[in-house]
Amino acid sequence: MKLDLPKKILIYASVTHILNDLYLAIFYPLLPFIADDLDLKYSQIGLIKTVIMGASSMLQFPAGLISDFMSEFWILSIGNIWVGLGVIGISIASSYYLLLILSLIAGLGGGFQHPVASRLVSRTFIKDRLYTSIGVLNFSGDIGKITAPIVVSVVTLKWGWQTCLLAVGIFGVSLTILTLLPINRWVFKHNNLKNIHENNDQIENVKVKTSLFNFTKLMFAGSLDSVVRYTVLTFLPFIFISQGMSIKNTSLVFIILYIGGALGKVFSGKLSDYFPPINIIAITKILTSFSLLAILFIDYKIALLVVFFLGIGLNGTSSVFYGSVARVTDVNKRGKYFGIYYTATEGMGAISPLIFGIISDVFNINVAIYAIFVICLSVIPISYRVNLKN
Repeated sequence: MKLDLPKKILIYASVTHILNDLYLAIFYPLLPFIADDLDLKYSQIGLIKTVIMGASSMLQFPAGLISDFMSEFWILSIGNIWVGLGVIGISIASSYYLLLILSLIAGLGGGFQHPVASRLVSRTFIKDRLYTSIGVLNFSGDIGKITAPIVVSVVTLKWGWQTCLLAVGIFGVSLTILTLLPINRWVFKHNNLKNIHENNDQIENVKVKTSLFNFTKLMFAGSLDSVVRYTVLTFLPFIFISQGMSIKNTSLVFIILYIGGALGKVFSGKLSDYFPPINIIAITKILTSFSLLAILFIDYKIALLVVFFLGIGLNGTSSVFYGSVARVTDVNKRGKYFGIYYTATEGMGAISPLIFGIISDVFNINVAIYAIFVICLSVIPISYRVNLKN
């Protein structure tokens, strides 16, 4: 089957997203093992994710800005090689503080993927399939996320968390380097991405004037959504551990969560092409908040079923937010605005594990989850203030 250029671009961006999310998501199911090995408190656990995601957010804006002038292919390739080498470095960390330093280095490379790939896809599918294509791109990351706990359950239980990180890092770097030239010829050989609107008659070039006030409201709502997502992903396995689940079984929580999240991303993106996107955000946030609350009060074996629905809501919202960034920004400056959006939202998300880790140490983990419940619901009224009628 012969694929047209837009489909090739979507496949390429999705594959890079799978690898990038595998790199970063591998830490969530590994945190219970790292915490047990290094005897860490909740705040120390949260700081690991804060450092990784905080570092990732630092280069989001520069990467997005550069992508307006430089080939996305090379930016995405450099980013995945960088973070892969960082993951290899973390695998040899012999102390908590060295682990934090190497996490900072690895996280910096992880910031290239989201703004650059989102810009690439959003300017390829301008109008008719915008939310659907962003949903597919977003879904692809969950393939990497689903793979992460499977790898952890297979490798870590037998050889330890360091070996797991080493294997993932070597695999990712090798794959990226070995496929550089074939992918460059397959997708980018005509060097026609700058003129893609003229070369693809299926795409309608829609002019959108950027409203900074509208964009800021969307970014604030997205930032709160990131706070909820990163906090839940960091501490969800510890909720199950506190209820009696063994550490070695916590990978199952992430497998179920990410399967639900993958479906949520695809369907949320698809539905947003046919129904008001803000309504989809409201539905996913209600599902997230009450699923999270239910997990605190029911037996953990039954709660595993609820985790599936939690995943749908928790990760599904992001497809709508990312597609909405494209709806409120000028296509010619979209790399810059995606960079700003991801810097703000992931920056807010990055500090949340540390903050809620401290809350969990001072009070308990349930208090932290109650606070997340309130923040999750607050996303809804803020989102309804965003105008997506462009």
